[in-house]
Amino acid sequence: MTRAKAETTTSSVIEAHYPNQYKRMFGFLGSSGVPENERHDLINDTWLKTMETFDPAKGIDPIQWAWWLLQRNILPAYGRRKGIRDRQLSANDGLPDPAGEEDDESAGGAMEIVNYLKAHLPRDLVVFMDAICSVKAKTHSEHIYAEVAGSLKVSMKECRNRVKRLRRASLKLLHQWEKKTS
Repeated sequence: MTRAKAETTTSSVIEAHYPNQYKRMFGFLGSSGVPENERHDLINDTWLKTMETFDPAKGIDPIQWAWWLLQRNILPAYGRRKGIRDRQLSANDGLPDPAGEEDDESAGGAMEIVNYLKAHLPRDLVVFMDAICSVKAKTHSEHIYAEVAGSLKVSMKECRNRVKRLRRASLKLLHQWEKKTS
């Protein structure tokens, strides 16, 4: 099947079989600053990449993989090409970035918050947070979750679940920390 034929087939597949997901992706791209005339092409590119790289043994369905590719691969690459600010959430959402000047007041506060989180998070989430920091320090890859999952020897699904748990727990602890320091 030629690429042109594959593009028309996949275009009709994602729109015909997953109309709600198509609309959500279209809206997501709009909120990310992608012009309307380019959204359809990005969704088709995402679906083609999904069909090329999807592995059912990973424990996720094709739509989850398509969303992951769109958010972590396709949109950032588009943003770099077009100069659009990358609005994607990093693996340490809700956590301040401890990297920076040590003499800067905000860096000291960030380290204090990170230390507070490490002291109050469950041990498995602290290990996971350290793995994220380690992988981010070693590489500038767009596939950070895959690399974290590989370094911890867990599935992508488990890695994604830990990210969700880490976000929820961190946000809750940050709220408590703000009350405590106010």
